[in-house]
Amino acid sequence: MHLDESTLNILKQLHPFYWRPESLRSLEVTGATSRIEIILSQMAEYCHPILRALEVSPGPISTADDANEEAPYPRIRMPERLLSNEATPQLEELILRHCAMDLALVRGLSIFQWMLTRTRGQPLSLEYTLSGVAGALSRCPRLSALQLSLPGPAPFGLPDIYLPLLRE
Repeated sequence: MHLDESTLNILKQLHPFYWRPESLRSLEVTGATSRIEIILSQMAEYCHPILRALEVSPGPISTADDANEEAPYPRIRMPERLLSNEATPQLEELILRHCAMDLALVRGLSIFQWMLTRTRGQPLSLEYTLSGVAGALSRCPRLSALQLSLPGPAPFGLPDIYLPLLRE
């Protein structure tokens, strides 16, 4: 779902959601950061019992924004309740671009993509540790696809994590 003005005007009639939480299986949200934050905040208030795939991607970052150290980054913070087992017990695919999140909530995924890097500017200082990433991955034994693009140097000394289904 791309959240542009015409889409929002049509969908406002179905407030607070544009779907029934109990029947939503997959959702891709792209668009302006402020609109995405509203949708995610509203989603966090409800249980989405069969949601299996969630992709969140704010609109493109311009070269000027990317180089601007004052621009907010990451652009969105995922609501903790939305990633909780109570709100999304069947979540298997999580794709996040330019979104911060609590790694302690990552569990049971088969597909995990988390992109947090900028192409320009200074390295980012974020609220994650390599042990937190390792812990998140260890809670996903069925992981078959993984893509992490995180700031900083390549990690060394990570503990071995057994992920038998992970494709090379």
